[in-house]
Amino acid sequence: MHFPLITQLEDRLKLPLPGVEAQFKMAPSIRRPLDFTDMMKNEPVKSSVLLLLYPRNGELSTVLIKRNEYDGMHSNQVSLPGGKMDATDPDEAHTALREAEEETGVIARDIKLLGQLTTFYVQPSNFIVYPFVGYLHYSPEFKPDKNEVQFLIETTVKLLRDKAIVKKTDIKAHRGIILEAPYYDISGHIVWGATAMMLSEFITILDQL
Repeated sequence: MHFPLITQLEDRLKLPLPGVEAQFKMAPSIRRPLDFTDMMKNEPVKSSVLLLLYPRNGELSTVLIKRNEYDGMHSNQVSLPGGKMDATDPDEAHTALREAEEETGVIARDIKLLGQLTTFYVQPSNFIVYPFVGYLHYSPEFKPDKNEVQFLIETTVKLLRDKAIVKKTDIKAHRGIILEAPYYDISGHIVWGATAMMLSEFITILDQL
């Protein structure tokens, strides 16, 4: 199935990105902008995520993962497929594709990378995240990794662009900190923090097309 939006999006991602301003529409109350040079002084751990687009029932769709519960900062959270860069990964794009395949079972070689969103620094975990946007021309048969993923959350791009799903609440973050944060209500799941901020830039780009 051909979506004209995919071609438009690929072209748009070659231009300057909306960046921090778009990300911070969905920033928690305690989040502050950081200069990229300051981020790199902390020697952050490199990681990548993939915002995967694909057809499902005639709609352009994407997928999020609900992470398993574990003793760590991102336990039980909803996020984009992705993870830490391995020493054997040739670049950040390879990390995004490899992790997406490992976590969701999609076939990485079938994914066309359309471009990249603004690099994102996760302060609490000292991760620097490279978000990529990719397109799979067919509906995938997902096979989530049970060791890392509780379940997958599929949603349409149309729903992501619906302003009615943007809400705000108090959220209990890592170490019991309570903070006020905007979030996307996606099928009853709270999508907030870094994932929401990256999605916010993506949605801003779509709104510019």
